[in-house]
Amino acid sequence: MLVWDASEDLVSEQVVQAFSSSVQYLNVRYFKAERPGLPAQRNDSIEYARGDIIFFIDDDSEVSTNGIRVLSEMFLEDKELDGGCLPLDYGWPTSSNGLDRSGRFSKHVQMAHAYIFNWAFRLSGLQPTMPITSGPVRFLSGCDMALRRSILLDYSFNERLQRFGGYALYEDQLLSRQLHLAGRKMRVANGGMVRHLAAVGNRSTNPCKQGQMEGYNASIVWKETASKISFLSIMAFLWARFGFFLVLFLPCLRWPWQPSRWQRLFGYLSGIWTFVFEEF
Repeated sequence: MLVWDASEDLVSEQVVQAFSSSVQYLNVRYFKAERPGLPAQRNDSIEYARGDIIFFIDDDSEVSTNGIRVLSEMFLEDKELDGGCLPLDYGWPTSSNGLDRSGRFSKHVQMAHAYIFNWAFRLSGLQPTMPITSGPVRFLSGCDMALRRSILLDYSFNERLQRFGGYALYEDQLLSRQLHLAGRKMRVANGGMVRHLAAVGNRSTNPCKQGQMEGYNASIVWKETASKISFLSIMAFLWARFGFFLVLFLPCLRWPWQPSRWQRLFGYLSGIWTFVFEEF
């Protein structure tokens, strides 16, 4: 097991050392991240991994006791399988006052976005559906992603996605989408589980950078994975971006006194503008 630590203190290292000394049957190797940014750290860690199958999990994820065995058997039984994962139990971040502050208004906006704009996200390159049930899949989540080492010789995590934030966004969706378009075979295992215990709040403490990542990174995913930049593809992309804009803008009207909402909205528009300026 390889632990890649991007924290700024020594707490994680001490925890890993205590764990590895108490579990003699498991070879635990600890590394301190040399470069900032989640895509860069994933790429760097691949060079130190030794197995034929590389299984990525996050520090807020728990793997079932039979998870590694189930994954190993799945790859052994299907030699043509390039990537896979365990069924994912994803707990979305919540806060004690989240529903109280947003209320029914925010809930209805989010539901409208899910139903009206979900198809446009798919057409524009994003695949937000989580791998929950067993079977073929087009999307592997970064907290539950197993890939053959041979695949990672030809593909890597796009480090452009960390431009506006260290942890980045959509690096797993972009790589999954590229594999799917290339005809690579991926599936969810029939058994086992990864439980994602998402932390309270956003991973970014800067709402402006959070918005920039959401706008810029989603645009990069579309640009890198659109099989053909056609009129329909562009319209789908704009429709999806407009949908996300509404999700950020309408709460600003409902709670105009909260500066973080406006900062995230302006950051989102800035991210879109940066993408358009750079690419076109």
